[in-house]
Amino acid sequence: MVRRLKLQKDPAALGYLGRRLARAFLPKDREYRKFQIVPVPLSRKRRRTRGFNQAAELGRFLSQRLGIPLREQALRRHKDTLPQGSPEVEDRAENLRAVFTTGRQARLLRGARVLLIDDVVTSGATLRACAEVLCQEAGVTSVEAITACTARRRLSPS
Repeated sequence: MVRRLKLQKDPAALGYLGRRLARAFLPKDREYRKFQIVPVPLSRKRRRTRGFNQAAELGRFLSQRLGIPLREQALRRHKDTLPQGSPEVEDRAENLRAVFTTGRQARLLRGARVLLIDDVVTSGATLRACAEVLCQEAGVTSVEAITACTARRRLSPS
């Protein structure tokens, strides 16, 4: 389903994954209304190639479904990097050093709780890098992350 969303912008995949994420995130105590959604940004090059940001599409779905704000412009990815799941990436944290910065909506997040959304988590390095920027530069009070799936670890050939 993630591949269908990511590579084909399949509305059925978006709906399915969005509904699953909404159910997974909804806490019993309605505290979710205190959150603001921030999708992990793509580089300009990758967004131009793909035509959309799948994390932002999931964020848009959740925002509409849960009635909480989407801050698509709160984070910027100002450097293109190898995909985190690429076998060439040996040090995922180093691959993301100084890649993210705050965007024009970051000022709206000061003191807020953020739900950071991405399609796939591999090692968590992307989510950590984004959370660090949101806390240090935008002044958010907390960051929780939600992803559509977790990538399997690649096994090295024996």
